[in-house]
Amino acid sequence: MGSWFAAHWAPEDLPNLLIIIRLWARSAAGTASGAERSEMRQLMDSYGITLKGQQDRRWQAPRADAAPVAQPEGEPATRPSRYEHLRTVAS
Repeated sequence: MGSWFAAHWAPEDLPNLLIIIRLWARSAAGTASGAERSEMRQLMDSYGITLKGQQDRRWQAPRADAAPVAQPEGEPATRPSRYEHLRTVAS
């Protein structure tokens, strides 16, 4: 839950995330069938856990080197936009 893409999940997603965790554990133990592995991959794509899922949703990991936008001198402080965290992604 500490990953950057987990910020896109809501409490309603927890039941399906639990299924993903259980399927991953079975796969890691070597007891998952091919159908279970396929279902796990599809669910991971749907929740943006895989790179493909992140690309399908046009999600981009935040950059550590991104500098905050400075307020120009002389302008009054304004409330931050709820969209200022969004960035353009090249297609």
